[in-house]
Amino acid sequence: MTIDVNRLIRQDCMDGITPLKRLLLSSTLIVLALSGCSEQSRDQSGATLSGGGTAAQMSYGYSYHFTLPGDVVTQAQDRHIAMCDQLGLSRCRMQEMHRSAGTGSSDGSTRFVVASGDARKFGQDLIAPVASLNGTMTSREFEAEDLSKQIADAQAKAGEKDTVASRMTLAEAQNRVVTSAIWVYYDGKTAFGEQIGAAFGDAGETMRSSIIALIYFLSAVLPWALVLGLMFFVLRAGVRRFRDMFPRARGSGLQHQERNRLDERFAHDPQVPPDGLS
Repeated sequence: MTIDVNRLIRQDCMDGITPLKRLLLSSTLIVLALSGCSEQSRDQSGATLSGGGTAAQMSYGYSYHFTLPGDVVTQAQDRHIAMCDQLGLSRCRMQEMHRSAGTGSSDGSTRFVVASGDARKFGQDLIAPVASLNGTMTSREFEAEDLSKQIADAQAKAGEKDTVASRMTLAEAQNRVVTSAIWVYYDGKTAFGEQIGAAFGDAGETMRSSIIALIYFLSAVLPWALVLGLMFFVLRAGVRRFRDMFPRARGSGLQHQERNRLDERFAHDPQVPPDGLS
């Protein structure tokens, strides 16, 4: 809208309107014109991201990955949990924690639920305790989800049929909007010298386990071996005693074997005279 001030002043003189009254009228027209432009620009650009008349109901999630020395993973995790405790249960809660340690490495993870207004700052504050322990943040991830339609549908269902399931669905969706989930992952790396020491420790443990297994094996096998050995010697002694009880049968058996050997010898060498002939 364009206002010609000179034309208005000339018209004032003709109509008998004082310049002060015209100034007040002009100011009113300018305000109305600016208001119309503002309404027009709002209609062209859209009022909200969700495309409706209300603000979008967004759910946010964060994840942080840290790498630090393996022997301080527990300290970093405990400091982050202490940070959450300082905010209070109404603003921060720890919902899940995991820790593990092995040869040459250790790791852990923690899941926090933080009020949406505190989530971003809480995530930034996680970096300082890790940096003080010679650790670094290796990656950071962020995700957002628009729950506007889900909440609107849940509200409509709750209005049509007020059931426990509908109320729980609505409450869960609304809770995801007012709170944010923050996952923190810890990747601990052990120094090379400590890895060598741990390897020797594992070797000693393996040897100890092997000796224990050998003892169990001998304790299971040795009694049976002694029993079988005793049975063998008893049986052998019995056979010898039986032979001593029947010497004639033993002697006749030897003579019969000797005669068979002589017969075979004469069959191959007929020049040899039989016994008693020269």
